[in-house]
This record gives sequence, C-alpha cells and structure tokens, in this order.
Amino acid sequence: ALIDLGPFLPAEPRGEGWSPAPIPQGWLQPVDASVALTAERLTIGPIAAERVQLVGTLDRGRGSVDLREFHLWGGELTGQLAMNARDGLSSGAELRAAGIDLARATTALAGRPLLTGTGEGELRAVGAGRSLAEQVNTLSGQGRIALTEGAIPGLDLAAGWRGGNIAAGATRFDSLVARFRIAEGVMTSDQLTMSTGGQVTEGHGMI
Repeated sequence: ALIDLGPFLPAEPRGEGWSPAPIPQGWLQPVDASVALTAERLTIGPIAAERVQLVGTLDRGRGSVDLREFHLWGGELTGQLAMNARDGLSSGAELRAAGIDLARATTALAGRPLLTGTGEGELRAVGAGRSLAEQVNTLSGQGRIALTEGAIPGLDLAAGWRGGNIAAGATRFDSLVARFRIAEGVMTSDQLTMSTGGQVTEGHGMI
C-alpha cells in the first residue's frame, strides 16, 4: 500500500512560535482500539518512509504507536510514541535512528543539504500541556547524535583551527558526536566532540 497522510495534517501555523491552540483530546477517552499498519511507502509531510510496519493501541485515553519497521533516508527509525489523556495531556517519545543519509534528510526537512555523511542517534523525551506550545515548553529528556564521514557546508572551520582564517567552503569531519539534555524545552549539549584529520575539537551549546 502507498499511503499519504499529508491531506489529514493540520495546516501550518501562521506567524512565529508553536501553536497555543488546545489539542483536541475528548475523543481519546471513550475509544479502545488496536491497529496494525503495513505500507510500502508512507508520506507524512516532508517525511517519506518505505517498508513501514506500525502497531497502535488506544486504551481509555492512553495511546501508543510502536515503530516496528520504518525505513527512511537510507536508514531506519525504531521506537515508540505515546500520549496520555487520562489526567491532563502528556506525550513522550523513545526513538532510535541508524544509517541515516544526512544530505537526504536535511534536504527533505530544510529544502537544502545542511549536512552530509551518515548519522545515528537516540532520543527520550516527554512533555505535558493542553497545547503544542505548552508541550514544547515543558519538554524534558536526553539524547545522543553520532555523525560520520561527512561535512557541514558553508564555512571551513577547520582552517581556523589550523591557525588560518575561517573561509567559505565546508567543514569536513571524520566523526561528530553530541550528547544533549532537554529541560523546559531548551536543548543543551555539554559534550560535543568533532574529529577531522586527526584534529579533535570539543565544545558545548544551547538550542
């Protein structure tokens, strides 16, 4: 089966920031269901996955979706998404990605290749609130990203590390590893390590 969920997605919000509109949840309480979905191709906005197998359950306001098989951008995404509307509204995700083609992924999501190489990662996060804005602002969790044999187009930062001037070009890396924490919707990386041509650089940052 070829499935496109694009027509069922809400319209993109106008203006800046996350939507403060309440998330509909009344329909979750009276419904109990279990659904399995298998598709050759599944499109959700800019995400086009292949060889998909999902299993969803809903039990008195608590729902989850298990990603049994979800291939995209040359790699695979596995894990679980969950939502609980029994006492307020909370949501969570536990995801793992491997073998992702970074050029394909960033082109699909941002319209141009922001990175090249291969990536893998892990994410655990939870949030709570009546709207998407509240969910994002209460988001907490942790994760890890590891990129190999790639480049960051735009600036040649390695030239600056070698004592020269930073110039236009690309920052090539053998590996780029970041561990991060999320608290109140803010992502902080206390451990960022990049290795390129035998040069190892460490740093930290906040998003």
